[in-house]
Amino acid sequence: MVSEALAIVSEGLATPEEVDRIVKTSFGFRLGAYGPLEVCDQAGLDVYDTIFKYFHEVLKRMFSNPRKFSGRWSSMAGTG
Repeated sequence: MVSEALAIVSEGLATPEEVDRIVKTSFGFRLGAYGPLEVCDQAGLDVYDTIFKYFHEVLKRMFSNPRKFSGRWSSMAGTG
């Protein structure tokens, strides 16, 4: 879901806040607290960047490293 959320934002279809709001209000109780990009922001996009790079190396056909948006990295680093 994170990869798709990042793609939606990168393509300009929605803002990160819009994606999170849509997920939180439409996927039921399991995703009601945080949207996928809020989770990324808390963990750090640098962490997700490393994960996507690893997945791409191991499962080339399924994963590609999504483009980062607006230089946003994470709230932990104070730059999210």
